[in-house]
Amino acid sequence: MKPELHRRMRISAGWLALLLLAACAAPRPSVPPPAPVQPAPTPLPWTAAIGALQNLVNNQTCTATLVEQNLILTAAHCLSDNRPDLAGREFVFLPNEGAAPNFPPLPIRGIQAVGATVQQGVIRSSQATGDWALLRIEPAPADLHPIAVNSLTWEQIQGRLAAGDHFFSGGYGAPGMQMLTQHRNCKPIDAAELGEFLNDGLIATDCTVRLRDSGGPMVLVDTVGQPHLFAVISGIARPNSDHPFGVGVDSSRFLPFLKGLPLSEGDGIVVTTPAG
Repeated sequence: MKPELHRRMRISAGWLALLLLAACAAPRPSVPPPAPVQPAPTPLPWTAAIGALQNLVNNQTCTATLVEQNLILTAAHCLSDNRPDLAGREFVFLPNEGAAPNFPPLPIRGIQAVGATVQQGVIRSSQATGDWALLRIEPAPADLHPIAVNSLTWEQIQGRLAAGDHFFSGGYGAPGMQMLTQHRNCKPIDAAELGEFLNDGLIATDCTVRLRDSGGPMVLVDTVGQPHLFAVISGIARPNSDHPFGVGVDSSRFLPFLKGLPLSEGDGIVVTTPAG
């Protein structure tokens, strides 16, 4: 092979090596990473409609439940702090308080209806039947669903429990306080078996009702997971005895108002104008 031809071949081989090296070193076209798959939003549990009712003046807390898109249910004695009226701006409803997602406070705009003016402290059985109140709020968030209210007789409650429904009772009482705490291992009971005869319109349970549970719901959750509120917690009977028991106001006392049914004379319902 001629020297000149041999030199040219060596030069060509050198360029080829350089070109190959350059190709190996060239950056590859950037490929964006795959977008992360967003998980589907978790449906809110029905208990998100239960919240804390807070008095902004004295920091007193009760429990309340959203029963219409702009109405919450609580105990009447939660409103009565040695005064006969309700200044609506002093109260806010905190749905799903202590859990995620966090909802903004919803101002109370006034009393829609109340069973009676019930002072805090010792409540007589005759007064307890009026210990419920329906309060107007700012419209609740669209994804917060009210809990259905049903009127159930004692026999119907027992029948539904036997058929597989389970009982829920709870509130913002100690030790939870800042979060909803369920009363565990308890159920509706016949107070007469304890030698106590309650007025019509009251429901007894063997739950340990705590301070700040007032206004909390008593609910039957059916076999497909749907809640049915049938009473609102008023307080506890015979607290210093060996057998204290919880007392709630039967929904028959306030359901007629929610359903727009005619009210009987003596129902004790007082309707007020908006506060402020």
